[in-house]
Amino acid sequence: MLNDETVARALIGLFCNADLNQFIIIDGVDEIETPQRKPLLQFFVGIVDKCDTYKPGKVRVMFLGHDLADYQQLKCMESAIIITLDKNTVQKDIQLFLAEKAKRLKEKFHLTEEELYSAQALTITRSDGWTTPHPRILFPVMLTFEP
Repeated sequence: MLNDETVARALIGLFCNADLNQFIIIDGVDEIETPQRKPLLQFFVGIVDKCDTYKPGKVRVMFLGHDLADYQQLKCMESAIIITLDKNTVQKDIQLFLAEKAKRLKEKFHLTEEELYSAQALTITRSDGWTTPHPRILFPVMLTFEP
């Protein structure tokens, strides 16, 4: 983790100027203090705009977070596409993901149906329909079964 904003900006700029396409995902933008959020968004939008002048699509940035209305009001975000996710749809996606992952984890950790159901229910409840869990925190109950 970089704590020096100047160094972070320079490194990100160097990566984006490399002869590679860059796809950057920034999650939790809504968790950043409001005064710091705007400069962050402006910085990345500036990089995308700059790269689009000589190679459109070279750098793409996806911001994830709540409070999308805040993003739409920023002048720097005029060219951005804002997609609002439906909580119920995401909840269904999480359930499908867990069902698929559960098959493999049940075999790997020799879980009973009750343990599997409990872990799935806990994960879905904690997700609140917004977060697709990382595999290491997918089934918190199962972490005790790992060697």
